Amino acid sequence: MTVKTSIFFLLFLQALVVCGQVPVPDRDNRANPFSGNPLQSDTPSPEEEGARGRLVQNRVFGDLFGTGLPSFFTEGDLRLRLNPKLGDFFEDEYVRFPVGLEYNFSNYFEAFADVGTYFPNPFNSGGGWGTYNLRVGGKYSWWGFANTDYNVSLGFNSDMPWSDPPLEVTDGWARHEPFIAVSRELNTDQPTLAYLNIGYEFVGTSPFKSNPVSPRPKNRVFLRPGVIYYPGGNYRYSAEIEYRTSMFDTRTPEPSDYTEWVGTPEYTRAFEEVHEIIFSPGITWFPTAEFRRGFFVPGNWDIGFKLDIPVIEETDEDLGLSVRFRWYYDYDDYLKTQFKKLWPFGGGDEEKP
Repeated sequence: MTVKTSIFFLLFLQALVVCGQVPVPDRDNRANPFSGNPLQSDTPSPEEEGARGRLVQNRVFGDLFGTGLPSFFTEGDLRLRLNPKLGDFFEDEYVRFPVGLEYNFSNYFEAFADVGTYFPNPFNSGGGWGTYNLRVGGKYSWWGFANTDYNVSLGFNSDMPWSDPPLEVTDGWARHEPFIAVSRELNTDQPTLAYLNIGYEFVGTSPFKSNPVSPRPKNRVFLRPGVIYYPGGNYRYSAEIEYRTSMFDTRTPEPSDYTEWVGTPEYTRAFEEVHEIIFSPGITWFPTAEFRRGFFVPGNWDIGFKLDIPVIEETDEDLGLSVRFRWYYDYDDYLKTQFKKLWPFGGGDEEKP
């Protein structure tokens, strides 16, 4: 590992310490523009409350490695997101490591912001490190849409480059994806959730820095059916099939302007109709409270692994391995516990499970 890489990780660990000391508002529902679900009763039945609690208290069905799913949030909850792209270690010269935060503005609306970082692959010949993009998004969920068994969410994601890293890290084009997701619980004894996420990706220039050297990729449609199985305990299992196509992009760019790109994945994405299928099995580990007490990361957290297997690919899509770390922490309780002699409101004597 290079000296620059070591310094990067030391700075990153220090950032985690600082992040863990930022207070967050209380957990009570407060009236704000994002509160309320107009399509669901304000006083759900005990059965509905039980079903919702069984699914959401374990954070089992709220999110799946970046695929937006209907969720029921805890207002005021703040989470740290880490998503290193371990597959980059296999062949690429650089390793991407997005870092971000999620915040719940109400029980129904959440937003996030990620900063993409990259550093040299210690097993390859890449040089230099830095940040390469800003990714922001949000979603609004209806749990029990119109008092049915279906859950619905509407959201968007925007990925915007803001520097000039190597082409291997980003092609310099911004991507904006509105999406809709529908889910339904199939089994209540051992919760199993089936879902479908549909998105449309628009490609354009970034508002921060737009110096793309490659031809502009076509817009794409994404269909992501999947299933999440949670038998109880500490592990969640998932499987997703992503179908992506550019067949609905009606632009007619001039290929002669990019003859030097012929035969590259960038040329294929820009000038050819692409159909690809990626199969993604995953597993998420929810550690016990006893294990977390002996670990250096306070609060509640989970870690997941996802494998991206190209089934049909036309753009040299490689096998991918991703790790997703989510840190849930009650910062208010932390401050009360660590500084209770100076904290005027009391509390903080008991650790939350």
